[in-house]
Amino acid sequence: MRKLIIFLLLISFTLFGRKYYVPEEFSTLQQGISFANDFDTISVFFGRELGKKEIVGMDIFGKKLIFEIRGGEKEMFLEEMKNFLNNLPQRDNRNRQYPPPGWQGQKQVNEPDGLGDWSFQHHCIKFDNLNRPWVFWTGRWYDRQNIHNFATFYGGKEKTGWIGDMVTIFLPGPERWDAPIVRGAILENTPYIVSNVVDPLNRWDVYFTYYKNGREWEEKKLVNLFDSTEYDFGPDIDAKEGKMWVTWFGGPRDDSIYSIYSTKWNGKGWEKEEVISFEDDEYHDWCQSVAVDNRGNPHVVWIAVDLFPPYEDVIFYRYYDGTRWSKPETVCKGFWLQYCFHWSMTYITLDEENIPHIIFDAIIKPPSRSEIFYSTKTNGRWIEPIQITKDDHRDCAIDITVFNSTICLGWQRYYGWYDSVHSYLYFNNRGISEIISIQPSLSDPNFVHLSGVEFDYNGNLWIIYNGIPINGIEYEVWYDIYSPSNFIKESSFYDNLKIKNLFISPIPYTLAEFADAKIEIYDKTGKLIERKFNLKREESIKWKGKKGIYFIIIQTIKGKIRIPVILIK
Repeated sequence: MRKLIIFLLLISFTLFGRKYYVPEEFSTLQQGISFANDFDTISVFFGRELGKKEIVGMDIFGKKLIFEIRGGEKEMFLEEMKNFLNNLPQRDNRNRQYPPPGWQGQKQVNEPDGLGDWSFQHHCIKFDNLNRPWVFWTGRWYDRQNIHNFATFYGGKEKTGWIGDMVTIFLPGPERWDAPIVRGAILENTPYIVSNVVDPLNRWDVYFTYYKNGREWEEKKLVNLFDSTEYDFGPDIDAKEGKMWVTWFGGPRDDSIYSIYSTKWNGKGWEKEEVISFEDDEYHDWCQSVAVDNRGNPHVVWIAVDLFPPYEDVIFYRYYDGTRWSKPETVCKGFWLQYCFHWSMTYITLDEENIPHIIFDAIIKPPSRSEIFYSTKTNGRWIEPIQITKDDHRDCAIDITVFNSTICLGWQRYYGWYDSVHSYLYFNNRGISEIISIQPSLSDPNFVHLSGVEFDYNGNLWIIYNGIPINGIEYEVWYDIYSPSNFIKESSFYDNLKIKNLFISPIPYTLAEFADAKIEIYDKTGKLIERKFNLKREESIKWKGKKGIYFIIIQTIKGKIRIPVILIK
């Protein structure tokens, strides 16, 4: 049993350390506690009541911390803290695999530097048209001297390995990257990223940058309209078919009622932002996720915390049809989607037929632990959420991806305050896999955090996660790959798709089975050479190109395939 000691602070706590916000900066309270120093303040949104703040000091895990409780009673907070710490599951080494079958093994993405490299939220890996992975993360977001210099890096993997770290945004002096949520998208083979930046006056805004001309990152610029009275948090970004969208949540500084915002890239800048959640005082809207379909239109899900009895938290969904936003749809209602020691998240992905699939984690009360849930639409209706996990551990830190109708759910399973493993589940219409739990072999198993899961064009599953190297002191970024040969039986899509005469100039290719296909041809730099829509059965197109290597991407409602070819003159 862990002992919790309450101490009194009779001096101004703001003179001694930094202030962290949960969930604005940290998705869970324990993450904030893990990285806080003595006399730091952790501002926690707790409970339902708005506008009320109380201060309490605690000696917890050898640190003297100050908690600013927003929207709750101090006594309730302290009681919940005691119960939580006293009932943390003990470390359990059963069912752990070193390394797990089917995985290539843990490898490092970033160059080892000991600076602290971290990707707090998910969707941190994207693939360009050449099937190269781009990984986005925050570097030096935390250090022991409280020097607030923050940066974001990326790595792109060539055949010879990762090409190295590049700084995308460097924030010198008083400018702070206080919300380490960095997400990326690929638009016309160019990587874009979005993140929060806080200026010296404590104004929170959403910024973006992109990799200009394949040589350098553009200077950061605002996504949202500048407003000194608002906080803008947690941006997400996605792009497809030449269109890109960003969403975030925000609201007035001293108000716990936030809204969901959206904006579209018009090729030169961001269009005027608009609120896409309910503009009323019934819900506190946050933790949104966006996915763009194969028509270039966004689909958004978000969590709405019910502020009044009976306190039925809701997950909402909306999509844009190219002209207007649809009416908000209720995915589910009645789940406990916010809690003092865990902050629920939800993420969305779309399959080849633009059907949305979502993953979310919610608190089960009692015994006040988080579990993983999945939902999708069938015949135009959202199915009742399926509870994926049912165990005595805390399951959160989620992500979701889909490839040729095979869906992968990924999450973090906590056995104790720090001790955790990765868990994965795969399924499609042919069956469902057992839950696969893995644990890194090159980093400390007690300090690991899932950052993202994503399929590449060949059906390989990539995972990105953070971990402290064995005998190390700061986090690094790692990856592992799972081969498609280990999945449930794959789709027969490849057998039905026939491509002929790949080494003849000009290149003809024929779709023997499917109509309404789209074919794109890219050169070795990723530049689009040719695009053809609505290809009919037995129809061929011809194009003239120079000698060299090209990549053909063929997509139908059944899936997508990427094929490298050599053009011979």
